[in-house]
Amino acid sequence: MKKILFVLGIALLFLTACGAKSRNEVTGLVTLEDYGAGKDVSAGKDVSDAEDVVEKTIEKKVPKSSAEQKAETENVETKTEVKTSAQAETKNFKEEFKEAVKEVKDSSVTPAVRNLLRKTENIKSYSFLYGGPETAGLFKDTYICLGPDCSKMVVQFYKGDEYVMDDYFDTAYISGEDVVGCCIDRVRCITFNTDNTKKVFDNIDRSSFIVPKTPVSWLHSFGNMDAKYIGKSTFNKRSVEDFEFSDGAYIYRVKLDDRYGVPHLIEKFKGDERVAKFQFNDLKFNNWKDGFFEPPCKKN
Repeated sequence: MKKILFVLGIALLFLTACGAKSRNEVTGLVTLEDYGAGKDVSAGKDVSDAEDVVEKTIEKKVPKSSAEQKAETENVETKTEVKTSAQAETKNFKEEFKEAVKEVKDSSVTPAVRNLLRKTENIKSYSFLYGGPETAGLFKDTYICLGPDCSKMVVQFYKGDEYVMDDYFDTAYISGEDVVGCCIDRVRCITFNTDNTKKVFDNIDRSSFIVPKTPVSWLHSFGNMDAKYIGKSTFNKRSVEDFEFSDGAYIYRVKLDDRYGVPHLIEKFKGDERVAKFQFNDLKFNNWKDGFFEPPCKKN
């Protein structure tokens, strides 16, 4: 009888130990014995971790309402629309940039000169005195242009010491290939027996007087040259921008009007040697109307 009880007692102790071990393995709880015995406890989980797992599992299993599903769908669609819009804008910008670059590459005019030519669009009329190789550097005649392209020109000749003659006129009116001469200054154009103010001088040879290359024409000639911006300065009491243009054979050092873009001074160099100078003095802008460019002697 005692042996039976002894065996039953050992069996009970064995079952109790196995049950404790099983509970620890299932719950993942770490006992003090585990820490003390030096066992690996990294796999052990806190009770709070177990509760989190349960809560997450419950959340996944709870079905979402139709309103929540609709809101999520609209949110996804909105994000897609924003992304598509941003992609479209990026694409448009890239296409516009490519077109702008293509325009610059295809054009024979450099961006620097194109910007200067835009400034000349503000010119309705302008006048200047010219001094260059043709005039031996002297500034005699006054040139007045209609528009930046000088579609019409009035040349007021320098008044010398000559006496009034039958064929004397002091102003030329140029329109295309037509040149008409008029005598405007009554002091010089009228004597006791001659009145040239009433005469019309037609069929004038244009080569009989100097018509220089205009400031805007010079600007166009720099169009496809290499351009280098030097900086700002002052010339003849006007604010100018200094540029260097090169065609491979010559270098042109130019002072351009800060407001209207036209040159005041052009110096032409071959290496370090200046070979020519072209200068436009007393530049004035927008002082003349269209009617000024019609020869008054034709109206008499």
